[in-house]
Amino acid sequence: MDSLLRYAYIEQRCNACGGSYRVTLYEAHAEHQVQRTWRSARHCEVCSTPDSPLVTRIPPEFVDNLHAAWERIREVAREAGLELKLGAQDGSVEEGGLAHRA
Repeated sequence: MDSLLRYAYIEQRCNACGGSYRVTLYEAHAEHQVQRTWRSARHCEVCSTPDSPLVTRIPPEFVDNLHAAWERIREVAREAGLELKLGAQDGSVEEGGLAHRA
């Protein structure tokens, strides 16, 4: 699935190795969806709490609304015979934080 949410991310620091990794809004959206239905086997609220700032600090409804709006725009474009693509006007496409020529 090509979604705007896959291109917005934060760099998160790993508590174990000290390195960093990317967490996208799409991953936060998926985590929000899981949290709505998941019942943790861990009864400790601290252990079962997500630690990603995108999940804990950005309200789920904001991400849900952005995702729903993008999906609706894609659907309307498809119905009109248009193919929406994600990328910059210069022909580059963002992948993994690097711009590549399409």
